[in-house]
Amino acid sequence: KAYPNQPDILENLAFAYLSLPDTMLAAFYFEQVFRLDETRIELLPYAAKAYASEKQWDAAAKAYSTYLRTLPGDLISANALSDIYLTLGQPKAAIETLLIAIQSNKRKANANESAKLGHLYQELGNTAQAKSYYNVAVASKDQDARITALLGLMDIAVSANEYDVAKTYVLALNKEAPEKLSKHKAYKAYYNWQTTLEKERREATRESEERRRMAENERKRIAAEDAERRRREADLEYQRIQEENKRRRLEEERKQIDYKKHLAETTPATPPLESYNYDELLQIAFEARGAGQTEEAIRAAWAAVNKNPNSAAGWYELAYAHMDN
Repeated sequence: KAYPNQPDILENLAFAYLSLPDTMLAAFYFEQVFRLDETRIELLPYAAKAYASEKQWDAAAKAYSTYLRTLPGDLISANALSDIYLTLGQPKAAIETLLIAIQSNKRKANANESAKLGHLYQELGNTAQAKSYYNVAVASKDQDARITALLGLMDIAVSANEYDVAKTYVLALNKEAPEKLSKHKAYKAYYNWQTTLEKERREATRESEERRRMAENERKRIAAEDAERRRREADLEYQRIQEENKRRRLEEERKQIDYKKHLAETTPATPPLESYNYDELLQIAFEARGAGQTEEAIRAAWAAVNKNPNSAAGWYELAYAHMDN
C-alpha cells in the first residue's frame, strides 16, 4: 500500500500470492507489473498460467496472446495458448498460434507438434490436413506422438465408416498401446463393427454350409432316384427279355408241333418191316446204313436175319450196321 506503483514490490507480491496459493491475486499483480513496465513481459505467462489454473480461459488467452505478439517463437506458451483455444472451441485460432510459433523458429513441425496439429485440424473438420500431419507423426520414432497420431487416424476412419482402414491403426495400436486403445471411444465403435462383421461372417458361413449340405442331400436324393429308376428299367428289360425268350420258345415249340403234325398229315404211312421179303429188307438196311440211319439199318437187318437165319448176307449187313452205329 505504501508503494502501489513499484514494479519490483508488486512482482514480489505476485510471487508471494502464487505460493500461498492465491492464484487470482497473483495473476492480477503479474499483469499490474506489466502495465507499469512493459519490458517485464516475461511475467505474462505466469499470469496466464494462474488464470488457466482457475479456468479463467479468456483472461489466460489474453495474457498469452499479449506475450506472444512480442515473442511468437515461445513454443511452450504457444502450446499452452493453443490448448486454451481448443478448450474454448476455437481450433482455427489454436492452429494459427502453433503454426506461427513453429515458423518463427524457422523449422518444420516435429513429431509431437505434428500429432497435435493433426488433432487440431481434426477438431476443425479438415481431415485431409489432419491425416497429413498425423502421418508425419506416425513415421517418427517418437512413441507418444505415434500413439496420438494412430488414435487420431483411427478416429477419422471410424467417423467415415472406413472400418477396413481403421483396422490397420487398431492392429498397430494393439501392439504399441493396448490399454489406451481399449479405453478410446472410437475403438468401441470399431469393436462393435468387428463383432458384427464376425457374426455376419459366421452366419454367412453357416448359411453356406447349410446350402452345401442341402445341395449334397439333393444330389444324393437325385442319385438315389436315378439308381432306382435304372434298377426298375433293368428289371423291366430283364422281364421283357425273359418274356420274349419264352414267347420265342413257345413259338418254336408250336412250329415244331405244327411241322410234325404237317408231316404226319402229308407223309404216307410206312409199312411195317415184317411186310417186306428177305431181299427187300437187305436193300432197306443197306440204304439206311448208307444214309447214316444206323438204327433203321439195324432194325431192317434183324428183320432180314429173322426171315432167313441161315443167310450169311443178312448177318453180314447186321454186323456192318452195328459197326457203323
